[in-house]
Amino acid sequence: MQSPLLVLHIGAGNHPEILNSKYRQVIRKALSQQQGSRDGKLVVLAAAEILDECPLVNSGYGSSLNISGNVNNDASFLAFEGSTMIRYNCLYNIDHNYPLRETVRLFDSIDALFDQKSLDSIGLVKPKVLDYTARHYVYQQLSGDVVNEPPPIHPSQQRFFDKYKNFLEADAHSVQDTIGLIHIDGPKTHLAASSGGNFLKLPGRVGCAAVVGAGVGYRAVDEFEVSCLCSGNGEDIILLNLANFMTTLVRADSGVDSVPGMVRQAWESIRTLSDKLYVGVVLVINDKVNGCKRLIYYHTTETFYFGYHYRNSKVVLSRLTGNYVVGEVILR
Repeated sequence: MQSPLLVLHIGAGNHPEILNSKYRQVIRKALSQQQGSRDGKLVVLAAAEILDECPLVNSGYGSSLNISGNVNNDASFLAFEGSTMIRYNCLYNIDHNYPLRETVRLFDSIDALFDQKSLDSIGLVKPKVLDYTARHYVYQQLSGDVVNEPPPIHPSQQRFFDKYKNFLEADAHSVQDTIGLIHIDGPKTHLAASSGGNFLKLPGRVGCAAVVGAGVGYRAVDEFEVSCLCSGNGEDIILLNLANFMTTLVRADSGVDSVPGMVRQAWESIRTLSDKLYVGVVLVINDKVNGCKRLIYYHTTETFYFGYHYRNSKVVLSRLTGNYVVGEVILR
């Protein structure tokens, strides 16, 4: 039996090198959640909670504040079995310390509400994309009560907001963005992304983490299953529908050996659209025939920190050399 694979990243951006030991520690701790279960959903949520609790990560407790001084996370959680989608949950404007856990909880509650009240019998269809304000109705209908306590804001984020709110500028020496996770076990693949967005963003702005095809993407083609996570400048990622674009680079007629070269060629063509792309990408190609998995990463950001667990854990703290970095890991 093939070992399950867990891949996660803590955002493409500009991570202070002095904190590398702490970044490495939180990535390893999140990857260790793979050892407790083979349930992809539970593994992803447990790993995401570790990241959400870290003030150095732009999700959950460490989220950037918007221009009003509030937390607004965006998140998506997807699950596939081969070419069949079994979960598609996108939620935005989340003020909760565990955005991915809350996303799954709310959409599971919607499933329960539809069953309880037979809403599909009157022609209603379960939503795939929601504003977090929907929780008021859903939770009240199910339990008669709504707990609406805003999450605590990390003191460092509050101090940062107080310092810069009148200048509308951020610290160029510390930039983190969307976190993402991929879990593959046999025919099942789970993908998730969450982000607090850019510092001092406009209230209501929806980031790439909640846009399927932009921040997360998946495609099953012949014997390959291709998963993609993107992080960085959300507007660029959304404009290019970047995750979907990256999954189309894998074609059965070209073979996976050529993918790293195709990534380089693709980015040269993309740069004609924007010569200042600020992004990081993780692409995982799962060969269903021989079980080989290829992890390809690319970034134009100063740093891209990620890790994977496949029999054992590995942390990669990639730093920019030249205009971009392309790397590959083969897992057998």
